[in-house]
Amino acid sequence: GAVGRRANVAMLSDIAVRTDGRTPAMMRQMHMERDCLERATGSARWEQDRSVVYAAVYGPMEIRAGKQDTDKLVIEVVVRPASGAPSSADKEREVTIRRALEHVVKTAAHPRCGIRVVLQTVSSDGGIDAILLNAACAALIDASVDVTGVLCASSLAVLPGVGVVVDPTEDEETAATATATMAYNFRGEGVANENGDGGLLPAMAAPEAEAEVLTTLTRGVFSEEAFLEMTVTGRDAAAAAFTFMMEAHDRYLAAQEAHMTTGLTARIEALALELEREQRGA
Repeated sequence: GAVGRRANVAMLSDIAVRTDGRTPAMMRQMHMERDCLERATGSARWEQDRSVVYAAVYGPMEIRAGKQDTDKLVIEVVVRPASGAPSSADKEREVTIRRALEHVVKTAAHPRCGIRVVLQTVSSDGGIDAILLNAACAALIDASVDVTGVLCASSLAVLPGVGVVVDPTEDEETAATATATMAYNFRGEGVANENGDGGLLPAMAAPEAEAEVLTTLTRGVFSEEAFLEMTVTGRDAAAAAFTFMMEAHDRYLAAQEAHMTTGLTARIEALALELEREQRGA
């Protein structure tokens, strides 16, 4: 099911100086839905205001001999824009996301196999690189792919007269002197899901734990002070996304358990009624 949360990260300012009324440290409300695409092994929908992405994971599965790696799983990433053909920027995103996922997925667990991660942008209003990464991780979790941790990312921008802001809109990115996307791996030991398969969520992963830096992409010109502020703020924003993802995961499992319990109760009642009818007939 879909859940949402608005996060306020880092102690930057309590003054709403952004055009949409947010403080510099405030993220847009996050919504996530799991298991939303029927034919995929795992899927997720990630939304932050008008930036919306669907992610689908296919596999692990056997792949052609020419694409196999005898030692590890091969990850393929496809990024599709909201309209038109993929651009050079989309191709760069595919490489960045694949490299990040290779650090998170336990690739040695599935030699000679592959997974395909398809990311479809529905609409984009800023922060799309981080949203693509977060959606990809959510879909991997939904597919029960073995992972070393939870990949969470954040987007930032340096606005003239304002400073570092979290989760910028497209207008803010255009006005910014610099932008950044930072991805982290909140590590932990994998735990089994209800089917006994690996890695829904790492048990030891926690937002307050030291996160492994996976990717830092920056564009534009910024001071050393601004970069240091971006690293701290970016990590806090990624931790907020991590906490949101954990809460969404817990709600999803609770809903699944309630659905299974309701179905089991209905079957027991039906069997009891059938048995009572048979006894009356006898």
